[in-house]
Amino acid sequence: ILIVAGSAKIADVGLAKAIHGTGDSRTQHHTRCPGTPLYMPPESFTENGLYDESLDIFSLGVLILAMFTGRKPQPKPRHYRRPDGSPAERTELERRADDLATLGNHPVRQLVEACLDEPENRPTAVMVHHILMDIQQRYTGTDAGTDKVVLQTDLTILSDAQQALQESHDAAEQQLEERLQAQKARLEDTLKVSNERNVEDMAAATTAQQKRFETQVTGKLHAEVEERLQESQVQVAALRKDQNELKEE
Repeated sequence: ILIVAGSAKIADVGLAKAIHGTGDSRTQHHTRCPGTPLYMPPESFTENGLYDESLDIFSLGVLILAMFTGRKPQPKPRHYRRPDGSPAERTELERRADDLATLGNHPVRQLVEACLDEPENRPTAVMVHHILMDIQQRYTGTDAGTDKVVLQTDLTILSDAQQALQESHDAAEQQLEERLQAQKARLEDTLKVSNERNVEDMAAATTAQQKRFETQVTGKLHAEVEERLQESQVQVAALRKDQNELKEE
């Protein structure tokens, strides 16, 4: 691969997919389970295939676990039934608890568990690199027994990584809260406009109904006046007839 900056990289890009734009890549649809199922995270099995680069971090965690156990991943089934018969679902740490137990208190266990966590809690590739380099440096040129004690009691780098993950999680929650507030404001504006339109529609409907009522009342009054006028004309004609008859007598 020839990078934009001019450097060349060697990589297997058989499953690579270019993601353009500034939006969250997890909102885009990708290939369902793009790799070996035993090494894939749960989000890659969804119908729409929503995932991002944290998928590779999960797979790396499984790969490290396989290297330490010396065998292929053997996770427990994801779905099972409780003693009362109700359906349940295991987390990835629960599914791979037997393999994780073989790591004992080795510092790499915390790294593997972090890689198998939820997507938003997984470390970045840079963080994984620093953690592995720190572990490697601690093992280099040191007695294995002493190193084991040191690694069990001094996990500063892993604590820093955990803190960074917490900060990333807090930032994500803050961003979500801001999005919710913005959406709430838009909904309130929409409701306000809708209410104003409803008031206008009700006023127009009331005016139209009033006009129809006035028209109906006016029509009835005209009919009554016309009827009474006709009755009066009949009475006048009768009086004139009687008057003429009296004159003839």
